[in-house]
Amino acid sequence: MNTPLITLIIPTYRRPQFLKRAIRSVLLQTFPNFTLLIVDNASGKETEEVIREFMQQDPRIKMLKHSKAIRVAANFQSGLEATTTPYVAFLPDDDFLGPTFFAEALKGFELYQDIAFSGAQDNIWIDQENIATIYCPKPSPLPGYYPPPKGFVFYVGNSIKIPLPSALFKTDILKKIGGFDMNIHTSIDGDLIGRCSMLFPIYLFTNNHLYFFYQNPESVTNHGNVSFNEEDCRRLHENLLSLSQSKEIEAIINGLFEYKITALWEKTVKHFLKTKNFSQASIYAEKLCAFANSPQRNRWKKQALLFERASPIGSLYLLLKGFERGLRKTFKKKKEKKTMLPEHPEAAYWKEYALFLEQPQ
Repeated sequence: MNTPLITLIIPTYRRPQFLKRAIRSVLLQTFPNFTLLIVDNASGKETEEVIREFMQQDPRIKMLKHSKAIRVAANFQSGLEATTTPYVAFLPDDDFLGPTFFAEALKGFELYQDIAFSGAQDNIWIDQENIATIYCPKPSPLPGYYPPPKGFVFYVGNSIKIPLPSALFKTDILKKIGGFDMNIHTSIDGDLIGRCSMLFPIYLFTNNHLYFFYQNPESVTNHGNVSFNEEDCRRLHENLLSLSQSKEIEAIINGLFEYKITALWEKTVKHFLKTKNFSQASIYAEKLCAFANSPQRNRWKKQALLFERASPIGSLYLLLKGFERGLRKTFKKKKEKKTMLPEHPEAAYWKEYALFLEQPQ
């Protein structure tokens, strides 16, 4: 067998059934020269048994096991530090790859040796209702080579979605920039890709549908404000701002921060209203009023001041009811917009492929 060129890292934690599907999607890659490194974050016996069963079937599979659970970024970083191949990629244990991901991503490195990563756009989102759509269906930039900071401008300035698992990275570049930020809990993908595209050229390719988000009840995306927190948002902002070399880039970074923090606080208020934690909802409502500039939020701010002067006891209830009505309208529009997206013409094939991966080979 040829020397492996790629290490595919699957960080896993107590999701053995999903892990099986992810592993099978890697083993079915048309490009065979890879190592599959599964980083087990102290999942327990069942997950270890699944991994060892696959290891007996294929010598390309390795396991790195932690005796105690560590943070998400540390789990990813431990896999990166153990990587010795020229290229590295990452796959969450509840998602899967299309069979030509490695082959397509390597084409970028064949064309350009100096790129930090070769990243696929137009990836697929399969939700809990089994509806398959394009993830972030916005116009994509033309595929090709983007030197810094042009790649960063396209990535952040145009809200282009390049998820961490849809990119193949050059290992030495990731190690050169320090890999994953241990101080970030959730948005490690945006931070890493942002820093790479700020400092190094990147290559984008599109219309291949090679990475599949598969939403399930355990997905981070189902946990409201848990999926992104204020500390992470500010840390990401600081990391990117420290690399900025122009006022134009600073403006883009600040715009990203304002968008992220506003969306976060909106989601957090909604979460605490739903769970009837009114004290926390009030805290984030005040933050949102003070930070945002939209006419709707300015009205909420004025209402909050009037309520506070009129009746300190009733002000919280009235303020939160006002936020609740506004948020209901906002999220209703977002939900309607999402449900209006047509299912992709190839959806039946992707769903069938997902079912195929779930079956013993």
